[in-house]
Amino acid sequence: MGPVVRVGILTVPRDRIDEAAEAMRRAEAELIGIKQLPGLRAFFAGVDRERAQLTNVSVWDSVEHAEQLSTFQPMLDLGKKFAAEVRATFVRPIPNFECLWQWGELLGK
Repeated sequence: MGPVVRVGILTVPRDRIDEAAEAMRRAEAELIGIKQLPGLRAFFAGVDRERAQLTNVSVWDSVEHAEQLSTFQPMLDLGKKFAAEVRATFVRPIPNFECLWQWGELLGK
């Protein structure tokens, strides 16, 4: 099996998207421990201002590796903070997609 792509999506009220995006930018420091998790190939955080959504997209060696985020305490704590402070709602359960094909390589951490 090839890599697994995990896609987390948060929706926030339109009038809170700039605040939420800045909070996501600051969250990098709180989530730095993700870089040490086994099987991580890449991690991205992004914002879609038109749809008032934030995302975390990560690429892992396996579903088991991707599922580490389901119990990674800093991520769980941050999710609660986003729900309380910017009224974020989350797509649940978070899907882990088996990669069918890819262009390019993801190297390093």
